Formats: sequence, C-alpha cells, structure tokens
Amino acid sequence: MKYTLLILCTIFSINLASGQATWRKGSITKNDGTELTGEINDKEWSVNPKEIEFRENGGTLQKYTVHQIKSFSTARPARYEAFAIEYDGDDQNVNRLSTNRSPLTLNKDTLFLRVIVNAQVGLFEFVDANGRIHYFTNQEQGVEELLNRKYKDATNSSLVGVNEKFKQQLLLKAGNCPELHSTIRQLKYNEGALQNLVAKINTCNGQEIKPIWVGETITKKSNLGIVAQVFLSNPEYTFLVADFSEVNFGGGIFYEIYSKKKPNRISLYNELLYKQVNQEGVSVFGSAATIKFSRIKMINSYRFSYPDKHDGRFFWGIGIGTGVRFNTTVNERESIAGYPDYSGSEFELGVMVNAGKTFALSKSLKLNADFRYEIEQSPFGSSEFFGAHNLGVCIGIVLK
Repeated sequence: MKYTLLILCTIFSINLASGQATWRKGSITKNDGTELTGEINDKEWSVNPKEIEFRENGGTLQKYTVHQIKSFSTARPARYEAFAIEYDGDDQNVNRLSTNRSPLTLNKDTLFLRVIVNAQVGLFEFVDANGRIHYFTNQEQGVEELLNRKYKDATNSSLVGVNEKFKQQLLLKAGNCPELHSTIRQLKYNEGALQNLVAKINTCNGQEIKPIWVGETITKKSNLGIVAQVFLSNPEYTFLVADFSEVNFGGGIFYEIYSKKKPNRISLYNELLYKQVNQEGVSVFGSAATIKFSRIKMINSYRFSYPDKHDGRFFWGIGIGTGVRFNTTVNERESIAGYPDYSGSEFELGVMVNAGKTFALSKSLKLNADFRYEIEQSPFGSSEFFGAHNLGVCIGIVLK
C-alpha cells in the first residue's frame, strides 16, 4: 500500500509540471489582417483556449486573446479560429436528461475553435468544460452548432431519443450534391465521419480545401529503442513467505507511437521484456529456499507527457501486461512434494503504473528513466503461484 501511495504522489507532482511550454513554428492573423510568423506555445489544448503565447523569431513573448486575433496555426499541424459561439448547454447525463428535443440552455462564449476542415464549408470543434464535444460549421455570419442531443421521452422516462438536427443542417449544405444525401441520413456524429462528409461537400461544390498549416510540419511519429530494468520482486505462493530483498534484472525493446492530435501529450507505449527472478532466503514450510523463474512479457500502456524547456518531458503511464512465466524452480527442482499440480510455466496477466522523465542528451540521443510498480497474476493456472509485486527502475535509450 505504501508503494502505491508513493507512486500516486509522484504522479501528482508530475501533473504540477503540466504548465511547461511546447514552442512550435506558428503564425497569427490579427484583426486588421496583419499576419505575423514566429513561434507559438502549442499546449495541445484539451479545452479550447481563449489566449495564446506568441513570440516573433528572436522576439519577446506576447499574449494574444481571442478578441485580438482572428486565427492562429502551428506546425503540429493545428489551426484555431476565433468565434463568438452559442451552444447546447443541457446536461447529457442519461439520468438528468431534459424532455425537450431542443436545448433549454443555450450557453454563449467567445473562444478559439479548432479547425478540422479549412474551407468555405468549414468544420470546427469545441470541447466544453464537461468534456462534451460540439461541432460547428459556417453560416453567413460566424458559425452554428451542428446539433446532436439526447432527450427523454415525455410520456415514458425510460426511453431516450436523439435529436439529430445536424443531418438536416448538412443536407442544406449539400443541396447541390444529391449523391451525398443518403450518406448524410446515416451519418455518425464523430470527427472522422463529419470531416469526410464536409470535405466531400466542398469538393462537390468546387470549393478549395485549404491546408491547416502551410510549411514544414513536425515529423515525430514514433520512437524505437532498447530498455533495461532493475527491480525488486515479491513472489506470492500459498506455501512461502518472500520479501523484496533481492535485486533482479530484465531487458528488451520498446516502441512508442505518438498521438496525431497531441504528439507531445499522449502516446501508446509498447514494451517487450525478458526478465529473470532469483529470490533467495525464501521461507517454504518454514525452511529456507531459493525460487528462480524467467518471464517474457509484453506491456501496452498509455503514456501521458508534459514537455520541459530542454526538449525532454515528464511522463506517467498506466498499462496492461501479458506474458509467460517459465523455468520455475524451488531449490533447483520443478516439482514440490505435496503439490502434484504444480506447473513450471503459466500465462500471466497484470497491470503497471509508472512515472518518469525523458532526458534530451543531444539532438539525436534521448534517455527515458522511470520508476514503476507492477502486479502480475496467473489467473488461469493450477499451480500454487498466484503472482508477484514488482518495484523497479527502467532505463530506455531511443534508437530511432
């Protein structure tokens, strides 16, 4: 329990560092039409911003609010445009749904909307404070929400209806494109489906789809490297008493895939490891014993990162591990008197949490260092081995 609390404290301290900057090439367009190029602190926003930090090449930092500039874009690539919006503010929790098909609460705000399709018929995204995603499209002045909302049936509160007004709105936009009408009637309310449809509407109407960013974009998509692990293991058997007294080792390879939308914030981290455990001084039926076993394990985890000013990052992750434990011996024997069902190899399933930092040693060399806690179990085995708790430190070197 104390180790779990230690990890949670570490994660909390890392979250406090989330204000670190990620400066990328960018440009802004001021309200008078003036365009400035330089760098923007691209925070890969989860909630739409109302203010950004900008600096011209070699210049000082300046802050621009949503009332001072029309738009900004970065080399992520990403583009945001300023709008005064009105959106459905009703609670969409199924237990608190309104019985109205139309919104009872229309919230108003002025902020930067993320541009998904940059064209005459545009598509924009807004994420409200509750995490609900709203999509917008152009109208004569400003933008209007593509409405999609759930509501309760007025006569039967157990029935939930959906007002898919967004389909009617898009049918009007595609009035000259009858070949798209059947697609719109079956359209899903998500970014991929809406982006594809709005792009087709512009193509059908002969309208240009402009790029989100003009110029070189960031190239980081994934990392490949090697990893080494030093850890303490506490195996769990019904017939023994063990502790974290022995140092064990492991090693392998990792492959990290970065999110397209938030490459500096979110990644999918995959690790293939070979590990050995050699636990001496274990008490088996009151007698001293030595347990040895090997393990091949695959860990798949989500990693959440916060860049630092030296091109490194703080990160924490949570994942699932699967693997096989084999060559298990107690005092060099693969069978134990009184336990005829004991098995020398078994499938294992577990969870992992970790926290650490990436150090940029040079432009071509980066080093990952993390502290991790793992729980490993044998959910389907018939042996007396139930699992293990591992505490360790991993060092990874990025090769590509």
